[in-house]
Amino acid sequence: MGAAAGAFSSLLSAVGGWARLRSRPWNRNVIFIPFGKSRIGSRRFVPLSSRVRERLELRRSAGDRDWVFPSPRSRSGHIVSVAKQFEQARRDVDLPVTLVLYCARHTFATDLLAQTGNLALVRDVLGHRDIKTTEKYLHPASTQLAEIIDLRNAKNG
Repeated sequence: MGAAAGAFSSLLSAVGGWARLRSRPWNRNVIFIPFGKSRIGSRRFVPLSSRVRERLELRRSAGDRDWVFPSPRSRSGHIVSVAKQFEQARRDVDLPVTLVLYCARHTFATDLLAQTGNLALVRDVLGHRDIKTTEKYLHPASTQLAEIIDLRNAKNG
């Protein structure tokens, strides 16, 4: 996956389609998510990687677009689903049809947990109320467990 597709995937997995460019506290490297699918609304700030931040800066400086994923046809001014756009992007870069948008969120959650070891952080970034919901998104590899066991065994002789 190319840099643009990777940045797109990272942003989607964290924020969905409901993020505003102008609501972002640029000095904090986060983006505000005003809406969400959950009953609690999922209003939250989500951290941005440098790669995604740079691309959003370009979009913001290029015009007066307010939303990360604007839509002139929508009453709200933004799209609420990026499924069609994802399918087109997938075709454009010749990715397999087995790669579905929902995979990005699961991969993001799994990678974030692997890197941080912080389940509460993953829960908060995904906008979940309950850890049990977050756990459904996590798919740790058995090779990761084998590596941990090998490290432990090496330390203990």
